[in-house]
Amino acid sequence: MYARRHFVTVEQPGRPPRQLHYRRAGSGPPVLLLHKSPESSHEFEAHLELWAKDFTAIALDTPGYGLSDPLPDAHLGLAPLADNIASAMDALGIDQAPIYGAHTGGMIALEFARRHPKRSPMIVMNGIVALTDDEKADILGNYFDDFMPKRDGRHMTRIWHRTRDQLVFFPWYNKTEAARARMRETFDVPSAAALHPNLLDLLRCGIHERDGYSAAFSGNGAKLIQDVGIRLVIMDDQKSILLNQLDRLPKPLPKLVSMETFPDQAALECRARELLKTGATARSPAVVATATMSTQAWKTYADAGQGQMFLKRDHGGHGRPVVLLHDLGRSARQWDPLVAMLLGRRPTIAVDLPGHGETGDLAGNKMTLAATSASIRAALGSLGVGAFDLVAAGGAAAIAASVASSCNVASMMLVEPWLLSAADRAALQRRLAPDLTPHWHGAHLNAAWYAARDAELFWPWFATDRAHALRRPPEIELAAIHDRAVDLLKAYPWHNALCDDVLSHDIDALVARIQCPITIAARAGTPGAARATLTLSDDVARRWAAIAALLGPQ
Repeated sequence: MYARRHFVTVEQPGRPPRQLHYRRAGSGPPVLLLHKSPESSHEFEAHLELWAKDFTAIALDTPGYGLSDPLPDAHLGLAPLADNIASAMDALGIDQAPIYGAHTGGMIALEFARRHPKRSPMIVMNGIVALTDDEKADILGNYFDDFMPKRDGRHMTRIWHRTRDQLVFFPWYNKTEAARARMRETFDVPSAAALHPNLLDLLRCGIHERDGYSAAFSGNGAKLIQDVGIRLVIMDDQKSILLNQLDRLPKPLPKLVSMETFPDQAALECRARELLKTGATARSPAVVATATMSTQAWKTYADAGQGQMFLKRDHGGHGRPVVLLHDLGRSARQWDPLVAMLLGRRPTIAVDLPGHGETGDLAGNKMTLAATSASIRAALGSLGVGAFDLVAAGGAAAIAASVASSCNVASMMLVEPWLLSAADRAALQRRLAPDLTPHWHGAHLNAAWYAARDAELFWPWFATDRAHALRRPPEIELAAIHDRAVDLLKAYPWHNALCDDVLSHDIDALVARIQCPITIAARAGTPGAARATLTLSDDVARRWAAIAALLGPQ
């Protein structure tokens, strides 16, 4: 049984609506799982598969982490994050449920137990934080690094350094023998490939990494447990970096609080599961559909045959839906400016292609043009989409042509499509998508940064001589480069397989077979601009405005 991913819209008085992301598996009584920082609910994939046999296991992304929208007041501490759990339960139709929280998630669950004691019969904490004032000041002053993008891309090295050293030293910034000794006898340093998901989680939360971490570090578990009015079980294992915190808890423990230690995490989680069974008694809640939002595009998933496809939607406006396919190696956020301009004017659906953004691998090793097109057709079919207008960028032109061959596409716009000769396509295969194999020294992050930057300076990006320099103003604002680099990192290795397969097809011939009206839009100085029927402005805002005008209300 695999976990399905969902969004739920949370509305609180005096606040704009926001979306929470969660993973769900099982059909028994509900149990909530709260993850560590800076990770997300993907931490609980193995738990969901196993615990689904006993529960409806629901792993929430903490606000600002994973795909959950941040809270404006999350920096105020544990209270808003705890209240968020109550709001999430309201939105999901859950009156009461036991909660399992790991590290940061455990501290949020502890505060939830104090503030909302009637909403849970039991809290199981995997680790507790009870820092001294000096430790708290040291961690809050040094734990959060500056990851703002830098021109030379050195922030990418720092992000990798942080991801890796969090399992080499504790705290990670303290490069001393004492900080190393706590880790070397306990933890293996995972391979670069195994660290890659942790890296992506850190990139997803960005500046909001501070929200959950600082709240957990600021909370004094030794004091907080004295105000708990429900059953609280505090657990830890002999290898944990938080094990010494148990010695700081009051003796004797408060009446409803107990403490247990285990030789390893496997034993701890087995015991946690048995305890949660005693508290999980409510009926399995129904899956709640994501509520639409009128002030912004909203995030959701569509069934795509082999799994779920992530997309951003807006129901507002009139006429046929506009379906947006991003360039290979990008994600749906490539279309954010256009989606904002079309908000309330035309219904829009911006998808993350299989293997890209937040969709993940839908086709196993068969990341091909045919498989990708089939996934998109399945997703649109599951949404009940009839006739639609299709817009595709770059290499997605081939995918758009394939989709249009068997869907009701009323019109098509190709933005700077890859209309290349056979010789050019052969020369680009196995080179156009950069090799971003994770390396222990983090060089793959710098490779992503320079590939994202140089793609605005040269075509193709790896040919850096004068003959291949692009004769147009580049879009090399730091935030834009960073977003493109992160998209590349999320898409590896599926982007490489899809890119090579697309380049093996005669894209010109695929497009020529399409019967609907086609607009080819490109900036002057872009390869293939001579084929354009619409010349786009070099000014970013004007360029999006021109596309939006063509797609305006019908």
